[in-house]
Amino acid sequence: MKQVYKLNKHYFEEKEQQKEFEKYLRSHSLYDLYLDEYGKIGYTYKTLGAGFWALRKSDDFESGINQVTFEGGDADT
Repeated sequence: MKQVYKLNKHYFEEKEQQKEFEKYLRSHSLYDLYLDEYGKIGYTYKTLGAGFWALRKSDDFESGINQVTFEGGDADT
């Protein structure tokens, strides 16, 4: 994750975008991702954060993705 952040942080036009990217990349729980947040459903950073969460917090990636899907929100993204 550190490498992903380091390789991509220079692509952001604004410091606020960089902070938001980091927030979603380092989320500790699905709750932290606010998957059903009004106006940001399908938001790219949320999707990225959910994928990284699944890699970090589950026994296997498939199990993690299933947990994300069952959480609801914009589960198809």
